[in-house]
Amino acid sequence: SSMDMERPGDGKCQPIEIPMCKDIGYNMTRMPNLMGHENQREAAIQLHEFAPLVEYGCHGHLRFFLCSLYAPMCTEQVSTPIPACRVMCEQARLKCSPIMEQFNFKWPDSLDCRKLPNKNDPNYLCMEAPNNGSDEPTRGSGLFPPLFRPQRPHSAQEHPLKDGGPGRGGCDNPGKFHHVEKSASCAPLCTPGVDVYWSREDK
Repeated sequence: SSMDMERPGDGKCQPIEIPMCKDIGYNMTRMPNLMGHENQREAAIQLHEFAPLVEYGCHGHLRFFLCSLYAPMCTEQVSTPIPACRVMCEQARLKCSPIMEQFNFKWPDSLDCRKLPNKNDPNYLCMEAPNNGSDEPTRGSGLFPPLFRPQRPHSAQEHPLKDGGPGRGGCDNPGKFHHVEKSASCAPLCTPGVDVYWSREDK
């Protein structure tokens, strides 16, 4: 099967249960996923085939990228699953396909980077790397989706984190976002009743 960006989001958001996709910066997904799996158990079986490649570490965000397809991020405000942006797929393919070829595997046709949205696509939301990490220099034009936009006006050196302390990290809006230490990002709180992306007045 291949990626289907037009797949209707008929499923409700559900907690991620796939072990490989725990602690990746978001914790809710939607089934069917972008790879055509109807449930997480089905998705986990196929995703597990990539475990050796993830362990090998050919690309720093391979696990996040794969999870964004097999357990794409879900938020009730958006009716479709939210995958990684195309650039993350291209970087993963660039770094990992030579490793796969050494073991006589090729980059799967199902992971066709051309089907993923670009980060400034007006029709589809997509996620960049959680900490915009080592694999891509930060560019001013990078459009982050709301959950991974670093909530700091200046670089950490010249703007020490104020008032929040270590637990709150650098999120401007601690009532709606939680600082994820591991990826140094701000993830939406999953508390019921918290409108992360819009205030009540906007609705």
